[in-house]
Amino acid sequence: MSYDLSQPADPRLAHGDARCPGPSTRDIILRDPVRAPDAILEQSYAFLGDADLPFARYTSPAFHAAEFDRLCRESGNGRAGRNTYPTAAITSSTT
Repeated sequence: MSYDLSQPADPRLAHGDARCPGPSTRDIILRDPVRAPDAILEQSYAFLGDADLPFARYTSPAFHAAEFDRLCRESGNGRAGRNTYPTAAITSSTT
């Protein structure tokens, strides 16, 4: 089965209905002989708009810190601000 993802979506579709063609990630997971945990199978799609995100969203240390704090609060681990490392301090080596 082949899909041409370079073609524009059907303009008759409502915003958010133009999804990737073919089986969903959930469909693929359900084909696995080992049952996945229920949390993996949950779906809660909500159309959040189609505007471009600013480049700084991916590169801003301030956004990274705010997102990390938000995720820590949501997970309930209360560790925001502790045991964290500045983004610039994390490097990779190819030696």
